[in-house]
Amino acid sequence: MRRLAIERDTAYPEKGISLITQVYAVGRFNKRIGLRSFSHGGKMMPEKPISIKEIRKLSEDAKEKLIAKIEQDARYNEVKYFGCCQVVLDALQRNLDIGNGGAFRAASGLLGGVAMAREVCGALVGGVMGIGLVYGRASLTTENVGPENLKFLETRVRGSRLCERFREKFGSLRCADVMVSVGRKGFPRFNTLEAFEDHAKCEKVTGPASRFAAEIILQPTELFTDEINALLDDIRQIRKEQQTQGKI
Repeated sequence: MRRLAIERDTAYPEKGISLITQVYAVGRFNKRIGLRSFSHGGKMMPEKPISIKEIRKLSEDAKEKLIAKIEQDARYNEVKYFGCCQVVLDALQRNLDIGNGGAFRAASGLLGGVAMAREVCGALVGGVMGIGLVYGRASLTTENVGPENLKFLETRVRGSRLCERFREKFGSLRCADVMVSVGRKGFPRFNTLEAFEDHAKCEKVTGPASRFAAEIILQPTELFTDEINALLDDIRQIRKEQQTQGKI
């Protein structure tokens, strides 16, 4: 039932019931039949999320079903709850069992191209945050600064891959451009019904962004080793120059 609500996105108001109305109707239907839902997200989720380690043991078909669910959840989230960065991050966190509520809260203001500034797309930022929750460095250390830290570099390389795929899909990383590509009018405020419902078209962005991020998160590190090693070679060369000049 919920899948139908999202897939009818191509209808929008001109063919009858708006997507927002459909999603709220689905929520009422789920309550009536007793499906469980969980707070922040409101999606029907498994009682115990599957860890990244467990997911990697799944068959390719099972992985694809999980990724499809992540994409579906991110679409549903955007239509019902708003906030492109958080809705992508939520879909990744809940289905992949990553991160915590602090990361989700930190993403609150990253909607609409960062606080509605129409710059880098919040859905993309949410995907990069998801990658960071899995592969990122946990603290700052003087012994192993960013360009020398393998976790820092792997997150950078995977994040770059996500940006490439996102740009291929939408033609830009900028919120303002991406909104045009999915048919949004880009109202500055949600102060009319038309403006309120216009935001729902961004589910065409949050869905693919979450899918791309999930696919990249689940790829083995070996696929990124060459790029990581090239970046390490760069910093090694810089360190040699610093030693030659007596700077370290």
